[in-house]
Amino acid sequence: MTCNEYPWSAYRRTHVELKFEDGSTQLVEQTDKEVGKWPFSVDEVWILTAFNPKSELLTPAENSKRHLELGKQLDELGLQHFQARGFDPQGAETEPWSEDGYAVMGNVGDEVFKLANFWEQNAVFVWRANEWLIKGVLLEGECKSGWKFL
Repeated sequence: MTCNEYPWSAYRRTHVELKFEDGSTQLVEQTDKEVGKWPFSVDEVWILTAFNPKSELLTPAENSKRHLELGKQLDELGLQHFQARGFDPQGAETEPWSEDGYAVMGNVGDEVFKLANFWEQNAVFVWRANEWLIKGVLLEGECKSGWKFL
């Protein structure tokens, strides 16, 4: 597996729109080496979704239901989180790809991995001050890159 092979190459193209509690948004892009100014007081932020298990497309209604259930699980676990949406900026205009998810604050990898396994996700994103990591859950492997705000 290399980061240039599918599905890793698709994950590498993903941009993430963060939706903060105050209503503001911020767009994050993966880059080869560049690293932006870290905006958080925690060491890392984990980004996951419940959409499209094993990359198998579900209906918008099914995905929406799964997203809400994941949000309830995060609340029940007491994990600090906010809305996030991953999308492919190269997606076709007629069929743009995006998945709603959550950005979970802190060193919560064990909890996020359990949830990602439950929702049958191939991978999650781990965002740190010095890197952006695509970490396999159902898939093996990981890809590291830099990041920047758009």
